[in-house]
Amino acid sequence: MPRTTLPVPDQNHAPPPGGAEESLLDYATRLANHKKGRRAVHIRLSLLSPGNRLEHHLRIVMNTFEPLLRRFDGQLFRLWNNDIIVGVKDAAIADIDDYVIKLRFLFSEDPLLMPDGNSDHQFCNWFNMESDHAEFVKLAQRYNAEVTLQHQKLAAANAAPSKSNKLPGPPGNLAPLTPMLLERFEKSLSGTDLGPLIERQMISAVREKGAPIPVMCEHFISIRAMQQKIMPGVDCMSDRWLFQHLCQKLDARMLAALPEISQKVNVPMTLNITIGTILSPEFLKFDAAIRKMTRQKMILEVQSIDLFADMGAYLFARDFAHERGYGMALDGLNPLTFPFMDRARLKLDFEKILWSPEISRSFSPERKKACIDAIIQADPSRIILCRCDNQEAVDFGHEVGISLFQGRHIDRMLAK
Repeated sequence: MPRTTLPVPDQNHAPPPGGAEESLLDYATRLANHKKGRRAVHIRLSLLSPGNRLEHHLRIVMNTFEPLLRRFDGQLFRLWNNDIIVGVKDAAIADIDDYVIKLRFLFSEDPLLMPDGNSDHQFCNWFNMESDHAEFVKLAQRYNAEVTLQHQKLAAANAAPSKSNKLPGPPGNLAPLTPMLLERFEKSLSGTDLGPLIERQMISAVREKGAPIPVMCEHFISIRAMQQKIMPGVDCMSDRWLFQHLCQKLDARMLAALPEISQKVNVPMTLNITIGTILSPEFLKFDAAIRKMTRQKMILEVQSIDLFADMGAYLFARDFAHERGYGMALDGLNPLTFPFMDRARLKLDFEKILWSPEISRSFSPERKKACIDAIIQADPSRIILCRCDNQEAVDFGHEVGISLFQGRHIDRMLAK
């Protein structure tokens, strides 16, 4: 039956997997007959520094706009370069700007948003469809042309003969993950030994002028290694829903391999895992097997974006894990969001803060004090600074009261 308004997307407000650019062009074209009251904002996340363009940052951005999308018949498009375009109906600029201001706060330490007089134009572009529709269509056409070229390169590479079970991809730019590629990946996964892809990294206590002392060992599947082995040329994180499905498949395979691996570990283990996996039948099988293999304490690490996406599921998974003797850790925090955690409700055993070089260069005294106060309140012995690639990260951690560290710099210190 014909509709007089643009269709509202599904409850997640995401375009069809792998087709954000095509959906955006279709959306822009159909707006030609529905310009009144329509606005859009183009959030240029691709211009942020690399430390602020991690997957959990992008998911937080997308979740931030959820209330706006529900209230104003909105649609959100995450594009191939991780820019975001949000289109709404009958929303005032102030309504949209409330959410843009939240993003500015989230990324306020990024050089792009430092007060230099140009950040407004650089970070976001606004479109009033009654006057800017033609420009909006050109933007959609440009993005669609760019991703079409990537698909053509991928199709040409996939058509070439291959003597391995790898998913071929084009050199240079990575192609987005699509349902078809995900299906091929799952078939390849069934015949691949994932043991070499399960990596270990120690979490160590480091005192000033002291050698690191291992206290826990995180186990995880290296996404980068997995891509190189099975999916070269494919950006497996390009679509958040397909990537989440991929993570659950990898989690299940990792859980099957870990009981045997656990016998070789002499410190408590931490597992990087999704909340959905904790509530899955595969985890029950893992739980039964691991109890026969080791008595070491185990910590389950979940990503902050996973928690914020479904707080109810987290609370259930946490109680379920605690009843069986597992600890819970929250990964993916940053020094800006860390002070605002509701720790009484979350009942976490550990919290992990992501280190980024931009932090020490732009952290104001007020924000540093807020971070220190929050660390003291949360218990410094339960805070881990991760992704520490150099001594600068360790020095910063000591300044704010952190003594547990993880990262390549700590690995090098342990190797000595």
